Amino acid sequence: MTYNEILVQVNSANVGDVDSVVDMPLNPTDAGWTPTEIQERFDALPNAVKEKHNALIPPLENLVNTISTDIAGIREVIENLPSGGGGTGEKGEKGDKGDKGDKGDPGYTPVRGIDYWTASDIAEIKSYVDTAILGGEW
Repeated sequence: MTYNEILVQVNSANVGDVDSVVDMPLNPTDAGWTPTEIQERFDALPNAVKEKHNALIPPLENLVNTISTDIAGIREVIENLPSGGGGTGEKGEKGDKGDKGDKGDPGYTPVRGIDYWTASDIAEIKSYVDTAILGGEW
């Protein structure tokens, strides 16, 4: 059942407004009602309200059931979505090999003692590691 069909059911439940339940003038005495008529209408009021209330229950239950069904359907769609934002498709064909690039500028050649360690540097590092780290000073 669609939401519009449910709304039609609610509207056709003939619930009306408060005035239709009370069905009494604002000032019944001025309208010529007797105290007995006023009391009878007042005594009938709880049943009239209950009837209007009961007329609304089935369409509202349909609305709740429809919403619950829709939520369950949405939840199922969400749970069945692939993880990672849509997954991956089939691998395409391998493309053609590209053109070879231009030759780059000559690179820099490292200088010993400037760009990498000398023998005395290595001996100093080894001595530090042996004393500070392996010897427990660190």
